[in-house]
Amino acid sequence: MIIDRLKSKKIVILGFGREGKSSLNYIRKYLPTEIIAIADDNIDKIDIDDNYIVKCSKDYIKELDDYDIILKSPGIPVKNNKYDNVLSKISSQTDLFIDEYRDKIIGITGTKGKSTTSSLIYHILKNNNKDVILAGNIGLPVFDIIDDIKDDTTIVFELSSHQLEFVHSSPHIGILLNIYEEHLDHYDSFEAYQNCKKNIFKFMKNDDYLIYNPDNEYLNLNSNADYKLIPITNNKSITCPNYVNDKVIYYDGSKLDLSSFNVKLLGDHNYLNISFAYIVSKIFRISDSGFTTSLEEFQPLPHRMEYIGESRGNKYYNDSISTIPEATIKAIESIDNIQTVIIGGMDRGINYKKLIDYIPTCSVKNIIFLPDSGKRIKDSLEKKDVDKSLFMVSNLEEAVKLADKITENGGVLLSPAAASYGVYKNFEERGNHFKECFNNLK
Repeated sequence: MIIDRLKSKKIVILGFGREGKSSLNYIRKYLPTEIIAIADDNIDKIDIDDNYIVKCSKDYIKELDDYDIILKSPGIPVKNNKYDNVLSKISSQTDLFIDEYRDKIIGITGTKGKSTTSSLIYHILKNNNKDVILAGNIGLPVFDIIDDIKDDTTIVFELSSHQLEFVHSSPHIGILLNIYEEHLDHYDSFEAYQNCKKNIFKFMKNDDYLIYNPDNEYLNLNSNADYKLIPITNNKSITCPNYVNDKVIYYDGSKLDLSSFNVKLLGDHNYLNISFAYIVSKIFRISDSGFTTSLEEFQPLPHRMEYIGESRGNKYYNDSISTIPEATIKAIESIDNIQTVIIGGMDRGINYKKLIDYIPTCSVKNIIFLPDSGKRIKDSLEKKDVDKSLFMVSNLEEAVKLADKITENGGVLLSPAAASYGVYKNFEERGNHFKECFNNLK
C-alpha cells in the first residue's frame, strides 16, 4: 500500500492546494499522529489547528532538506536550480499512485486534448459495463479514489506534464496525443517540458501499450522498445498503418466509418482523439456498436469550441481552453463561417509564427486582440500588411462588445492562443466570463 511507504518518514507537503489537501487527508486517515510539514507561499493564510502539523517558513526551500519525502503538488515549478539539492527526495501523488496501481491505469497526456480524450475513454468504458474511475488532472486527486479501487477497476488518469515530472513508473496503457510548445513559464526549457511528457512511456514494461501520434518531431521513440507501440495519425503525408481520414478510422486492418453517426465533437483533431479512444475500446474487447453508441451519447466538455448562443444573427463559441497557436488554428478550421476571432492573454514567450502565418490565409475577417500576447501578434501581422481588420482592446468585455458591432451573420470565436493567468485564475474562469459578456449583449 502507498501508506506503507510513508510510515515513519518525515514528510513535507509542498503546495497546499487541492492536491496538497488531499495528500494531508489521506496521510491523516492512516497515520493520525504522524508529524507532517506544509510548505506553501501562502503559509500565513493556511489555518490548520492540529498539533501534528508543522508550518514551514516562507523561505521553505532552505528547510526541505530536513525531510525524507517531499510530496510536491503539480503547480509548484521546479526550475532555476532552486531545488537541486533535494531532487532525489521529491515525489508526488502521481508518482506513488502509478507505482502502486500501474497495471490498472490508462494514462493520457498531451499538450492538447487530454481532458476530452480522457473523458471520452471513461464514458465508453463505463457505458460498456466496465468498473472505471476518472481522475487526475481533470480535477480529482488520485489519493481521493484509493478506497474505491477494486480488483477489476480501471483508472483513466489524465496526466499533465507537471504530474509526470517526478514519476518513476509508467502506466500499463499510455496515450501520448501530441507535444506542442507550452508551459515555458514552468520549465527551464521546452526540452524539459518534452521530457516530462515522455515519462508516460519511459518506464514501460514489455506487456504495456503506448498509443501515440507519429506526427510529432519531438518523440524520438525507440522502435525496438519492449512494449507495444501503436501509432495512429490524421496526417495524410505520414505513412502509418493506423489512421483517421474523413471520419473513417483505419485500425489493425479494418475500418470504422463514423460519417453517418451523430458525433458532437467537432474538427479533424477531435476525430483523432476519438481514434485513440477507439483503440482503447479494442484493447478492452468492446464491440464497434458498443463504441459508436457511447460515442453518440458523449457530450463535449465546456470551454472547448463550445457553442454558447446567438446574438443579432451571429453565433458565439467559447474556446477558452486554447492556450497555444495550434489549438486556435484547429478551432478556426473546425467551426463554419467564423468571421471574428478574439486572441490574446498572458504572454509566456511562446512562438506564434504558425498563427501569424496562418491568419492571412484563413477566411476570418476580424481579429480582436487582448493584452499581452495579443499586442505581439498584432504588431507582427501589421508588418505583413494583411488584408484583415485588426483591433486592440483592453479586456474581454470590450472585445465582446466590439465583436457584436463588427460581425454580420457569422461566427464569433474566443480562442486566445494564450494562458489566462494574470487576469483570470484559469481558462474556466475566462470562459465563464466570456459567457457572461455574451449574455450581457441580450
